[in-house]
Amino acid sequence: MKWTRAVVFDRHSDAETIPVSEDTELHGPMVTLVVTCYNQAQYVRRTLENVSRQTYGNTELIIIDDCSSDDSEQVIFEWLSTYKGNARFLKNARNLGLSASLNRVLGEARGKYFAAIAADDFWAPEKTSEQVQLLERTSETVAFAFSDASLMDENDNLLQCHFSEMFYNSEFNRMVCGGGESSFPDGGLEVSLLPMLLCGNFIAPMTCMCRVASLRDVGGWDTRLLIEDWDMWIRLSVVGGAVYVMKRYACYRIHAKSTSRSRAAEMRESQLMIMWKCARAGLLDGEIHIGEKRAAFRDYAMHLFRRGRGEARGVAREYAGAFPSFASLTFCIICHVGMSWGGMMVLLRLLRRFPFVGNKVPRLE
Repeated sequence: MKWTRAVVFDRHSDAETIPVSEDTELHGPMVTLVVTCYNQAQYVRRTLENVSRQTYGNTELIIIDDCSSDDSEQVIFEWLSTYKGNARFLKNARNLGLSASLNRVLGEARGKYFAAIAADDFWAPEKTSEQVQLLERTSETVAFAFSDASLMDENDNLLQCHFSEMFYNSEFNRMVCGGGESSFPDGGLEVSLLPMLLCGNFIAPMTCMCRVASLRDVGGWDTRLLIEDWDMWIRLSVVGGAVYVMKRYACYRIHAKSTSRSRAAEMRESQLMIMWKCARAGLLDGEIHIGEKRAAFRDYAMHLFRRGRGEARGVAREYAGAFPSFASLTFCIICHVGMSWGGMMVLLRLLRRFPFVGNKVPRLE
């Protein structure tokens, strides 16, 4: 394969020179396979070798490095020098985060379908082939296909549990496991995920294959979020369905650098923001979700206020508008006058001493 030098521009940074492949099919590949890398020099070669063993041939491979500070780029270049397939390499001139990296690749994608994997995880060889066949048989309203995933440690040893046990959703498990494999006459089961996703995320992102058109229709990934996948599955489930395969199409690595272990505070903020987005979009309307909707506005507003964030004013105003009460209106006023968290605690303690007011003041300590 012949390689040339080309200038690729990132709107957030200066131009930089990276290699691109000239081996592209005129009609465009059916599937865009994506490997996202950030400081994964230890694992990225193994993941690239794994991805290259997909049994489905009509693909393009896009590798994006999010400005790694280790030797990831060198390892990727060395691997690409021997790779005979259709591949491109993108590098962010500064660290932009996973959502921005995925959005950049989505803008470059030529495939009908899109499947992404982190540079330390693995795919089953038949994943792409079987998921393409499945999605080609389903309606265009089905936005993505997914499965369960195995878990492995830092040394590639398989763990006893799997992804759906670690991120358990009882309703989903009852639905897909109740009838066993007989529930999957065509290899997959079309499911309406939105009600279950409102309770939490249980989808292994490295197992998913999405329609590129669906990803673009919902505007790509939200760059404000650390848990970008949960938000994406919710938005895709609003506009379309999903199809589940009772297999394990991927292997997810658990190690010390895992986001779920190292960035718990940011994950909590993302969780609160996602539920707030759901409340604003009307996904929590109705008596059955009234408690979740109230909590979505209140908890996100409190979170922002406690951290001195200016956005707290707008969210507090939405909270008071959706649930007018002494407590919500008081909190809204406190946000707008710029009182500190400590000052608010003192004020609330004072208010509780007054008859007919104290029992209406929330306890936030």
